[in-house]
Amino acid sequence: MTRLKPRPVNHLGLVIGLGLLAAGCGAGFSSPAPTGSAATPPEPSAAATAEIEPLSAAAFWAAMVPGDPEAISYPTLDAIVSASDAVVTGTASSIAPGPTVEDPYHNIIYLATVTFRLDDVVAGSVRSVEPGTIAVSLLLGVGDAAHDFDWRYEQFASSLPSDRVVMFLSNNQEWAKQYDFPLDSPEADPMHYRVVSGQGYFRELDGRVVLPAQPIGEWPKAFDGLPFVELVAAVRASVAANS
Repeated sequence: MTRLKPRPVNHLGLVIGLGLLAAGCGAGFSSPAPTGSAATPPEPSAAATAEIEPLSAAAFWAAMVPGDPEAISYPTLDAIVSASDAVVTGTASSIAPGPTVEDPYHNIIYLATVTFRLDDVVAGSVRSVEPGTIAVSLLLGVGDAAHDFDWRYEQFASSLPSDRVVMFLSNNQEWAKQYDFPLDSPEADPMHYRVVSGQGYFRELDGRVVLPAQPIGEWPKAFDGLPFVELVAAVRASVAANS
């Protein structure tokens, strides 16, 4: 299958966006702090730690995009299918904390792993420890040993959605190769995946397509409200046309 490149973006915009750290290039999900210093992450408020409010399904899914949802965009459905290592349909079945990754400045990237029960592998192929499932990375935040984002994990764990989705995914090891990151990092686990962009997931509600929280470009809008099976069929047709 011919793989199309997305428009160029810097690393920070790709993985955590401009909202977490200052823009720049770095290792893993983080951006290096000035030499000899460490980034100081924001602390959750007392109210946030005392009473954790569950997320809506829409907010949960939006958070599955690892960074600025506009950092990478694809001009067509064919382009996003070609850029994905796997396109799958399934439902979230469990969430677990970890892994964590520490950069040279002692910033710690806190991740969670959401496991999905697969209905179908529509395009590409899936590597998995447990057959019939796929593990997808979820960025919780960037902090240090004193800012572990446990409260954020608990918020996601209490909000696991039940709706079915189609997801366009990059394999973490293939992603690391593409962006020249160390292959021995937990971020490069070949058994884990990440959502490719803000265009990379579509929910099913009452049998019909619900667009991502921030639909980017024109082609996703063509599927808004259509039967979910028609979106899946369009992905299959794209694979057939470009293989």
